[in-house]
Amino acid sequence: MAQYEMVVTDVTAYGPLFCVAGWDVARGKMIRPEPPTTNPAYNPTRFWDASVAGPGQFFSLGNVVKFEAALPQPNFPFPHATEDRVLSALGARSVVKKLTPVQLVSTVAASVSPSIGDIYNEKLTVASSGKAFVIIGEKVSSLGAIEVNSKNIVFHEDRYDPSKPKLRAYIHDGVRQYDLSITSNDVKSIWNQNGLDGVNASLGKYSKAHVRIGLSRPFPAMPEQCYVQINGMYLY
Repeated sequence: MAQYEMVVTDVTAYGPLFCVAGWDVARGKMIRPEPPTTNPAYNPTRFWDASVAGPGQFFSLGNVVKFEAALPQPNFPFPHATEDRVLSALGARSVVKKLTPVQLVSTVAASVSPSIGDIYNEKLTVASSGKAFVIIGEKVSSLGAIEVNSKNIVFHEDRYDPSKPKLRAYIHDGVRQYDLSITSNDVKSIWNQNGLDGVNASLGKYSKAHVRIGLSRPFPAMPEQCYVQINGMYLY
């Protein structure tokens, strides 16, 4: 077990559960804290419930938190195992302070890469549609960030299933355009409240976007592919 101080940068929603990630202040790298009962063979155990993560909770965006955690066991699959950390069930947890969005972006500036491809050491497969993935098992980062002009982002909806539209974004990172799913709890909340026009209008108030980038865990229908997604967005 080791002690960690982490800036919470990513809070992503999966139904009523949350995945969280942040910047390890002492070690200068991204990490992903997971529950003490996490089981890499059963994804639902790898998420936090709303009593621990989400707005107003311990793992809330901008919180600087302290906790005790261990490195993942060898059966945790890469690329996620690069950042996975398993919290101690008995270790003390505390919130040190809360950062404003501007303070957060400044504090985690070293997490920013020149492009999405650079985050994954060019281990990306990119389809003509702009969807992109890393093959499970690649020993690369699964978390990172880019910064772009807010005009380089356009939200749209995937209506393959009309009863369950999904929010996505076309984003150009300066090298190429991607079509990425949105897992950011904050961005999805704006969409749920104000619709597609509302979430696109929210971009127009700002010139720059600090975009948190992550990888999905493999889906049963595509067990080898970890798709690139947008975990969070800070506009300024």
